[in-house]
Amino acid sequence: METAKKNKWTEFTQKHPEFYKFVKFTLVGAVGVPIEIGSYYLFAYVIFKSLATTPVTIWVLEYEGIGFMWSFLLSTALGEAVGFVLNRKMTFAADSNPMFSIFLHMLMVIFTIFATTLLGMEILKFTAAKGGDIARFGEGFAKPIVTILATAWIYPLNRFVIHRKKKIKKEISGQNSLG
Repeated sequence: METAKKNKWTEFTQKHPEFYKFVKFTLVGAVGVPIEIGSYYLFAYVIFKSLATTPVTIWVLEYEGIGFMWSFLLSTALGEAVGFVLNRKMTFAADSNPMFSIFLHMLMVIFTIFATTLLGMEILKFTAAKGGDIARFGEGFAKPIVTILATAWIYPLNRFVIHRKKKIKKEISGQNSLG
């Protein structure tokens, strides 16, 4: 029975390789979440606790305290580093230049941080202006909404740009291009 389930799963993943990659990508994200959240709380409430009441604004990003800003940035970097390595090795089996992939990944993360922060702030402003139940909806769901929206660019960028595979030239044994 166990072998039959395994064979069906293998058959399914071979038949739907793109869906399977997306599932693995999602599972890698699920592994990164506790690492990112756990490290955030460690940084914010232990390491940078003394900086929690010093407010800071960088461009349009406002943080309650510089300790929270550093905690956010460092925990995000840690979570993204874990995700990068796992996705490169396990999800996409990329063999492109790793330094160039790291550079592209960093650009994507920086864009995503700014885009989701700005989108989240706009959702909160919009729902706060409406008041009542819609304001509470915005407070509870702004982050999940922007995270789901960000997946619309995060997965394709990881799949087709950041973690590329080199084209493999197939050689026909015993034959060359002349004939």
